[in-house]
Amino acid sequence: MNILVTGAGGQLGSCLRKSSASSADRYIFTDVADLDITDAMAVRNMVRDNGIDMVINCAAYTDVERAEDDAELAELLNATAVRNLAEAVRASGRTLVHISTD
Repeated sequence: MNILVTGAGGQLGSCLRKSSASSADRYIFTDVADLDITDAMAVRNMVRDNGIDMVINCAAYTDVERAEDDAELAELLNATAVRNLAEAVRASGRTLVHISTD
């Protein structure tokens, strides 16, 4: 299975990287420098070009206090980006796992 993990530089993504070391599955770990999940075309291309079977989204804007001051960026990362991931996996008949603390 080919598994794309977004937000791999964060706490949860880092834990997934460690736990995947003994897996037979192929993991592709990305962070903002590798894949801009706010770019719908980039997400679709990544899923298609790498034969992704599952996306585990660990990316999020998590600083609640700063999110109030930067609502546009928080919305982009926590809503638009998630929609991009969902649409990419739906188009390919694959699975999205979205983890939220809310």
